[in-house]
Amino acid sequence: HPLLLDHDRPFDSLLEELESIDPAFRVWLLAKRQLFHDRTVALLEDALRRATGASGAVENIARALARLDPTHEEAARALIRARAAAGDLGGALGIYKALWNLLDEEYDVEPSPATQQLIGELKLGQPPFPAGRTEPRTPADIVEEVRSRAPIIVPGATLPGLRPNAAPKLVLA
Repeated sequence: HPLLLDHDRPFDSLLEELESIDPAFRVWLLAKRQLFHDRTVALLEDALRRATGASGAVENIARALARLDPTHEEAARALIRARAAAGDLGGALGIYKALWNLLDEEYDVEPSPATQQLIGELKLGQPPFPAGRTEPRTPADIVEEVRSRAPIIVPGATLPGLRPNAAPKLVLA
């Protein structure tokens, strides 16, 4: 909904003109606002995780999540990936910098390792994520990728270019 894209924390102002009617009503209203907020965040998180292909939809969902909760790292990563995929590395780094500053000021913490890894990969010129993935690669993913690309050496077999009695050498590149 456009309200989610155009306003920061839109539920905070829901029925705000009625807050002063009664203290009990105010307590109920605050609880309802939080309930609406939590349900909307949960639905948007689910939609973000299920969204594939259409980067415009992913970006809108992530923007709405970031408007509801500026410290939402999953939304920030989706926005960073969308900016990087569009060729806007400066915009991607700006989103990360704003997230870093907010988390530092509000909670005195750094972004999660997944977010830091994504930025590291972008700074190294790697694509936002490999084809078919929605999250950055983990060290285990990299090890599995190397293993899948490594040649299978059968004992007693010779490799092209090797002398029959020469021992194969391990080369890391």
